[in-house]
Amino acid sequence: MLNALDKIGNKKRHLTLKEKALFLSLLTLLFLALLVPVVQAARSRQLIVQRRGIEKELQRLEEERRIILSLIAEASLPEVISEKAANNNLLLEKILGENIKVVTIKE
Repeated sequence: MLNALDKIGNKKRHLTLKEKALFLSLLTLLFLALLVPVVQAARSRQLIVQRRGIEKELQRLEEERRIILSLIAEASLPEVISEKAANNNLLLEKILGENIKVVTIKE
């Protein structure tokens, strides 16, 4: 009886073409199933890095805007205007609204 089991155990079974194709398909599917989360994680990381860069750029632009607004506000102060006029030998006088005449031309 031992000889009969040895003969059965030593017999090799050959895979058919259909079984080989099924095996390769399953391996491919398994590879893709493992690859999808890796690709998703890489894309997520890329978007996070890109978002941080955009946030830094937005912060820089906001800071630049505040600086410009402060320079405009400073330049429009009466003391600054008077000082600049004095440096350029200009005389600033108040204009009364009663003395102004507005002329409009219609075509």
